[in-house]
Amino acid sequence: MGDLESVRVALRVRPLVPSEINRGCQVAVEKVEGQNQVVVNNTDAFSFNFVFDYQDTQEQVYNMSVSDMLDKLFGGFNATILAYGQTGSGKTHTMGTAFNGALDADVGVIPRAMHDIFERIKKLSDTYDFSVKCSFMELYQEQLYDLLSNKSRDESIVDMREDRSGIIMVGLTEQQVLTAQETTDCLVRGSTGRAVASTAMNEASSRSHAIFTVTLQATKKDESRAVTTSKFHLVDLAGSERSKKTGATGDRFKEGVKINQGLLALGNVISALGDGKGAGFVRYRDSKLTRLLQDSLGGNSVTLMIACVSPADYNVAETLSTLRYADRARKIKNKPIVNQDPHAAEINRLKGIIQKLRVELLTKGGTMSSSLTTELEGVTPPVLPLMTSSMPNIVASEEQNRKYKELQDKYRALQQQWQMTLHDVTEHELRAHIAETAQETLKTKTDEMKSYILEISSKCKNNSMDEEKLMETVMCISKMVEGFDEELAKAQTELLDHKNSSSMGDSVSADMDGENEENEGSLASSSEMHALVQERTDAFTNKQMEINDQLRRINRELSLKEQLQQRMAGNFSKFSTLDEDMEEKFKECEQKIQELENEKAELLDKLKHVKENASAKLAEERRKRLQALEQEINDMKRKNLQQAKLLKIREKETQKIKNLSFEIQAMKESKVKLIRAMRAESENFRQFKMMREKELMQLRNKDRKMQNEMARKEALHNKQRNVLKRKCEEAMAINKRLKDALERQKVAQTQRQKLQSAKDANAASMKIDQVIACVEREIEVIISLIDAERTLEQLMDDRGIISSRLGELQKQQPLPEPNSQAALEIAVMQEEIDMRNAQISDLQQKVCANDLDKLIQTLADSVQSIAEARAVFKHLLKSLVELRREQAQATEDLRSQLHAADDRCNEAFKTIKQMKLEHEEVIAEYEEKITVALTPEQEQRLKLQEEQQKKIESLMIELENYKQIRAADMNHTPLPAKKKKSSAKVYCSRAFLTAV
Repeated sequence: MGDLESVRVALRVRPLVPSEINRGCQVAVEKVEGQNQVVVNNTDAFSFNFVFDYQDTQEQVYNMSVSDMLDKLFGGFNATILAYGQTGSGKTHTMGTAFNGALDADVGVIPRAMHDIFERIKKLSDTYDFSVKCSFMELYQEQLYDLLSNKSRDESIVDMREDRSGIIMVGLTEQQVLTAQETTDCLVRGSTGRAVASTAMNEASSRSHAIFTVTLQATKKDESRAVTTSKFHLVDLAGSERSKKTGATGDRFKEGVKINQGLLALGNVISALGDGKGAGFVRYRDSKLTRLLQDSLGGNSVTLMIACVSPADYNVAETLSTLRYADRARKIKNKPIVNQDPHAAEINRLKGIIQKLRVELLTKGGTMSSSLTTELEGVTPPVLPLMTSSMPNIVASEEQNRKYKELQDKYRALQQQWQMTLHDVTEHELRAHIAETAQETLKTKTDEMKSYILEISSKCKNNSMDEEKLMETVMCISKMVEGFDEELAKAQTELLDHKNSSSMGDSVSADMDGENEENEGSLASSSEMHALVQERTDAFTNKQMEINDQLRRINRELSLKEQLQQRMAGNFSKFSTLDEDMEEKFKECEQKIQELENEKAELLDKLKHVKENASAKLAEERRKRLQALEQEINDMKRKNLQQAKLLKIREKETQKIKNLSFEIQAMKESKVKLIRAMRAESENFRQFKMMREKELMQLRNKDRKMQNEMARKEALHNKQRNVLKRKCEEAMAINKRLKDALERQKVAQTQRQKLQSAKDANAASMKIDQVIACVEREIEVIISLIDAERTLEQLMDDRGIISSRLGELQKQQPLPEPNSQAALEIAVMQEEIDMRNAQISDLQQKVCANDLDKLIQTLADSVQSIAEARAVFKHLLKSLVELRREQAQATEDLRSQLHAADDRCNEAFKTIKQMKLEHEEVIAEYEEKITVALTPEQEQRLKLQEEQQKKIESLMIELENYKQIRAADMNHTPLPAKKKKSSAKVYCSRAFLTAV
């Protein structure tokens, strides 16, 4: 095949990446449905051999554009697949250079091609013997490295030399492979040593050009043993990049410079080969990259260029540059030939000549001719529809929200009152329990004292008590009074402790409740804590109500049983006075029965003797006496039986009273347990509320900081919005200025053409002022174009800022309520993004339609003579000097403004520091208040405690008076016996009255 063949071009448009979506980029490159054509910004249209958009898979790209090249490869032709495009456009992904060994749907061109090559080798193994070798090298900063070498990187440098046969790579490793797996293993091994780094546009940016070459040698299994050697070059170029977009510095910046130099040389070669001006000098030697691709571009190769582009309007300049180079590459003509062994080719050529001569001898000669024509089909760009969107507006019911809030406030107030009531009930029950315990103890000791006093009174009446026994009795009564004193002091201590703890808990609770009501609406971030507190409060209330119900039931049962005990004790007291007489009578009856029995026995003995003596009268008397005794004995036994029954009844009643006392005691213990449980629950709940208050205080601090941060961000946002608004206005002004400059340029070009024609006709030179005016107009257009490019970048950056803020807001509130602040802010941001998209599209159309290089060339061509050049140079020099002065003045003004801003910033920092110190002092004071929690007691809750305190104080006064009397009696001189007895009576009377 010696005919010319054009380089085929496949265009692949990748989808928008997350970084572009976050910047709010719009799709500027779209494929025309049903045609191999793309449209950029609805203005520029480009046609290629293949066009793939983001919906096309790797398999579709390979099957439609690459698979048929294997036919040429097995036919003996060299083949090259070249991936070209800006950084991050998907070249490595399309080629599959970074293959990791996983055969999935994302496998690129190289692994798929290797698989198909060895599949064809299997099918052709009966006709040909194949030998497959592969090599892998990279071009990094104009230095070639062997990626399959086992040596170190410094020792893996490859030298490039040329001879008559072409370019020779000295030191390049060629690995013999037998299967597709071995080939892809070489690809994976070489990819690990490739130079890759992260940039702002690509996390795994290739910093070198990679060339994976498969050499296929086929030997035919016949007498000719014809050998063909074809090479399959798969080239993954590093992407062109702008340091401003990639953020490259240091080594990354140097790498980018080298990459751009190589791609610039490649672009110049493509431009030279595709300009259609005929054969000319092509600068292949400007870079090692172009020397490597010399055969692929304009040489002996079947070439496919896969141009990868980004659809984002942010990269539209780079996309247009790639599309223009790809369009020029379509015009490059290659002349591929079959690569045969020279000796075998010569033999075959001679055999062909011999065969041809034989045919001519037989047929007396003949000639044949053939021609090949190609047709190009034109396509028209489609009309893109416009998209519109609308937002529904729904009015929320504020009246229902207000009523709900009022009901919620009422519920919380009632719940708080109920908790206070339960707390009061608990405190009253506990104080009542303390008072009852003290009352029972005092009653017991009072009963003991009464018994002593009665004993002393009886002895004093009988005058049978001596002085020592009297003093012992007085000492015993004194100990009892001391017991009264201790019991009263104990009760007083318990009441005081209870009073202090209760007042502290009440004050803390009141403090917390009041502060909660004040700050309840300010904590938007503490909804979960409010729910937890409400749940705990409900549980505490239900528990207290349950315990309170049990306590009421126990009090009711206890009251009934105490009344029953009192009635039983009253009934039993009637029999208590008869108890001793009944027992004595019972004993007397027993004794009398025994005496009567003895007398009966004697009478029986006497009756026997009377019978023996035959005394009838005496026997009759004794018999009557015996009958009387028997009757009396029966009566006594009957009385004794009745008394025994009464004693049993008394024992049963006594046992009942004891059992009832035990039950009452058990119920009192249960009551005490319930009271303590209520008290413990109240204490736990109080501790919980204190902890909650501390947490709420921390949340309030966080909320306050958050509010301050939100206010700061809001101010910053407003400031940014004003800046963006100003930039938008500047962009509109620049756009208008560019439009006016372009219109003036058109008018100037028309006038210049007229003057040029007049000059040619009259052979006169243009006036200097007209030339200067023309130059000024061209410079104005160039400056406006540069300003437009800068404004375009600023608009894209602003759109990215707005898009990122919009994304954050949508994450915070995925479904905002209509007419809410968030919904309105989202709508405003979306409107700003749409406005900037329109401005970006308009500016891109104007910027892309005017090539800066062409404008500069036009400016240079407008000067026709040395005099004009001198005048233009002088004018430009004056303009530069004036511009430098203005710049210096503006710099000085900005420096003054910066100093003033620094002073204001320092003052603001001092103010903020002072406010922070004051804030910390307030927080410390508040925490101390919460910790100490000392507030005035509430009169309504402490009324009962004050009454008990008054009673205790009155008892203490009486006790003190008694102590004084006792001390006076103990220190008094001995009295006569009668006086001692009377004084003892007075002393006992006073003691009894004091106890009562």
